[in-house]
Amino acid sequence: MTIHEEDKWQEYSARRVFEMLKPHVPTGIFPFADTPGGQHICFDYRNTPAQPTIVLVTVEMDIYPIANSFSEFLEMMHD
Repeated sequence: MTIHEEDKWQEYSARRVFEMLKPHVPTGIFPFADTPGGQHICFDYRNTPAQPTIVLVTVEMDIYPIANSFSEFLEMMHD
């Protein structure tokens, strides 16, 4: 995912994904990564604005918790 506004990067644009998700998920959910299966990994600011949790938004727009913080999420990324 990128924040570039250039046409060649639109397919990977975080803003494009946010605008696509916005009508389907509660306010406070912001994508920052995609999975190979087309799901979205998002910050969830709904309950803890100072330290968002990390959630998975599926292609069906279901929301599943992944981690209690970004630090915890990063810890999960290695063996």
